[in-house]
Amino acid sequence: MSRAGQAFLLDCLTREIDYVPLDDTLELLVLDTRKPRKLVSSAFNQRVEECRAAYAVLHRRDPDLPCLARAGRAAVDAARADMGETVWRRARHIVDESERMRQARAALAARDHAALGRLVREAHGSCREFFEVSCDELDFLVEGVCAIPGVHGARLTGAGFGGCVVALGERGAVGEAEAAALLGAYRARFGWDAALLRLDLGGALAEVPVGEA
Repeated sequence: MSRAGQAFLLDCLTREIDYVPLDDTLELLVLDTRKPRKLVSSAFNQRVEECRAAYAVLHRRDPDLPCLARAGRAAVDAARADMGETVWRRARHIVDESERMRQARAALAARDHAALGRLVREAHGSCREFFEVSCDELDFLVEGVCAIPGVHGARLTGAGFGGCVVALGERGAVGEAEAAALLGAYRARFGWDAALLRLDLGGALAEVPVGEA
């Protein structure tokens, strides 16, 4: 159900679908850490259980609450003592991500790339600090690509603990020289190659032939 040149917005509670046009001056990049993942399943299952625990606390306070993502930050913060610090942090990530998605939709519709990039960067910070699913490799690539002029923001995508970063920037901002410098710095730091792929908003996916990556 995806459409070329548009962002696909899915409400996982209602299963409603909406589309928001993507400005054709933007480019999406995927940076693959190629980090071997270990214990990801157990860590992911732990996050699921922590989110369930947060919802149980909130549901006792508000029986009409359909899911954790529909709770507001005020409700989560009010229940912090009952949740405990770790579960509260997981809940804060979920409700803040939901609010960021609403703001991101508005930013896309307004073609406000700076606001959209800020939200993407905040999302990664929350994944790192509140949900604790980032890692040194992901953080390195996020920081490195965001330092390139014309890149608005980047964040991990997927379950974390490795995997990929998705970055949003102006088309052509990350040229061959910029990509080579970032991937070279990554190899020097971690000892193996990352990969950079460009996502064509029309649907194509192509790996950028930079160095040996």
